[in-house]
Amino acid sequence: MSWYFQDLAKLKSINPRQEGSGDDAEPAVDLDFEATVGPDELRAALGAATEREVREAFWSGDWIEGSVQERFPGMGTVKVPDREFLDMIAHVDGIKLAPASVHKFAFTVQPDGTAALTFQISMTRPPANALAVFHEHLKTEVPVHVAASQQDLDLEEEQREEMA
Repeated sequence: MSWYFQDLAKLKSINPRQEGSGDDAEPAVDLDFEATVGPDELRAALGAATEREVREAFWSGDWIEGSVQERFPGMGTVKVPDREFLDMIAHVDGIKLAPASVHKFAFTVQPDGTAALTFQISMTRPPANALAVFHEHLKTEVPVHVAASQQDLDLEEEQREEMA
């Protein structure tokens, strides 16, 4: 299962770093984001089977009437361990980051039926102008689009066909 995200997300921090050591060292960057998501986007990040499963786990009330509330008020932020997507293609404010990994998922349930989802996009060898552009948008919302590489999507399609 892969992860797909396309929405505005607040760029919370930028961590330029070096991956490897000595002559093998390469520039790298970690970008931390926060976005408000609904149960379906949260389902994908958690790897849950259905949106209903996520709604029932974290909220109670009538979704049709709009009277939704947190099932466990004061639960705080929940970290999602061992959830990582590799070989992703990310576009952040129009800058392509590929291959990228997406990881460090965490979420905080909101009383209105949404969740504040945080995640990190990491990559080596970012484009030359990327850090300057990202710095301009630090602490603001930027368009973020993350999807599996085409190879991963083809593999998932083959797996679905084999299971049918």
